[in-house]
Amino acid sequence: MTQHTLIITALNRPGIMARIVSLLSSRDISFDHIQGTPAERPGLCRIHLSIRAEAGRIEQICKQLDKLIDTIKVVDIEHGDNALVREYLLVTVAAGKRATEVLRLVELFGANLVEASARSITVDLVGSSGRVDHFLERLRPFGLKDTARSGHVAVANHHKKEFNHVRSNVLR
Repeated sequence: MTQHTLIITALNRPGIMARIVSLLSSRDISFDHIQGTPAERPGLCRIHLSIRAEAGRIEQICKQLDKLIDTIKVVDIEHGDNALVREYLLVTVAAGKRATEVLRLVELFGANLVEASARSITVDLVGSSGRVDHFLERLRPFGLKDTARSGHVAVANHHKKEFNHVRSNVLR
């Protein structure tokens, strides 16, 4: 099984995320992450769906997603050399007297200080899932007060081999 991010461009209408989740659950397909944002073009949204499955299953999922009425395009990006995959982390740490140690970790990982008080420090980090996991593990002994992770977002690495285009519909 390999990790894939499916990027679905769809009409930005109420219920599009619910229809995608319903389609997946009705076919007993689980996913790691799903998130949607407005696309560059008004009236469209872009949905990133992270799935771990065999290649044949991914192709089947893409075809089923492409059949949804509001779907414009589905792109399958297999994680690896052909993809740039990142995660965003926002975390608040109970720093207190150990604030200097926390700030050293922030600097070591190239994270950004968002907010600091006498009791806590909030930072953000963008990186691979492994890097985000490692950063969290290093912060855990200080006491994690709150965390938020975006899940995988991906774009094709056009400087490497070409990514897998699945079918693309013309705007309806």
